[in-house]
Amino acid sequence: MWKVLVFTLLLSVSFVESFECGKPVVSMRKRAAVQKFFNRIVGGWEATPHSFPWQVRVMTHKTGNLYGTCGGSLIQFGSGNSTDLVLTAAHCFEENGEYPDVSKLTVVVGAHNLDDRSEVTQKNVKARDYVHHSFDTDTNENDIALIRLEQAVMHSSATIPACLPTQNAKLPIGKVCYVSGWGAMSEGGPTSRVLRQVDVEIVDQDQCKAVRNKNVMFCAGTVKGGKDSCQGDSGGPLVCEVNGKFVQYGVVSFGVGCARVDYPGIYALVPAYVDWLTQRAKILLPSSGTVQPGEEAPSGVSTGGRFTGFPSGMRPSPGRRPSLPSRPGRPDLSLGSQSFGGGMGAKLPSDLQDLLNQFGISTGLSGASGTYTVTTYVNGKPSVQKYKF
Repeated sequence: MWKVLVFTLLLSVSFVESFECGKPVVSMRKRAAVQKFFNRIVGGWEATPHSFPWQVRVMTHKTGNLYGTCGGSLIQFGSGNSTDLVLTAAHCFEENGEYPDVSKLTVVVGAHNLDDRSEVTQKNVKARDYVHHSFDTDTNENDIALIRLEQAVMHSSATIPACLPTQNAKLPIGKVCYVSGWGAMSEGGPTSRVLRQVDVEIVDQDQCKAVRNKNVMFCAGTVKGGKDSCQGDSGGPLVCEVNGKFVQYGVVSFGVGCARVDYPGIYALVPAYVDWLTQRAKILLPSSGTVQPGEEAPSGVSTGGRFTGFPSGMRPSPGRRPSLPSRPGRPDLSLGSQSFGGGMGAKLPSDLQDLLNQFGISTGLSGASGTYTVTTYVNGKPSVQKYKF
């Protein structure tokens, strides 16, 4: 009977859902179906929860209970069912030529509605190490940074990395791409508490007035204005669908206002930095252990252990800008409290009780008989089964 039990457990593990970079489990909400969601980001709309599972929120502790916040994205080099790397903008950290200690940085993964206390997919993870690429505060060149998390984030329907292009890959000029974030919904306006998206086109570089170095930055949006990223979206991803996967070509960097005519937003050119990112990922201090965002709880189930409302933070300083204001991040967030240790790839213990504990099985063992329950998740939905032995 013990062999049957162990076999059942191993069989359930073999059906653990696998995830590919740039392929969300949740379908993206397209413009044709979102009339009631307009006026999000700038000219955008509310995203379907977890349809941008690579999206994260990067918090920098300033002083007291004040935080500067930006967007970011989960990325990954190589195979595996977890990642500990976050891509974001360097200007999110820079302030008067100084950069904060890594202990000041926290990354929020698996979030959609920052005020939803039942959103158990949210998880906060401390940063282990980070590096930027010689960011130039005068020209905004090299506005890119890489964070190594203290713990790797397990892949789930709410946490999937974006794919990266190859080094020096050509931009898909004229292709409709997407930017996501919790930033301002209009120039100088309020930020949003739910994740938003906007469709943008990569603009031909000859039409981009604000780009100073076409080798490391590009424009996206529209020269007609009306659609753009804005304050609070800094560091977030610009992704384009290529061969059925979303590939990150840009990092939100700066702009002249938000969604102005003739001034589309400016993005760090990710294809120019892929080799640098690959090398830096090898030398950043390593992570230890894993975390896993909780699955969405059934309606009416209290999740507990959650606090909301970090106060709206101080904006990371834009540094010295010639005449082009940056888009530093701002708003606050809610953080989850669930954790995960070991990962599904951990070595199975020899003791059966430890095995049951590892897979979250509650037993009623008594002598040679008893009961146990197995909870599995299929497409994010819990399925509970009871067994006797």
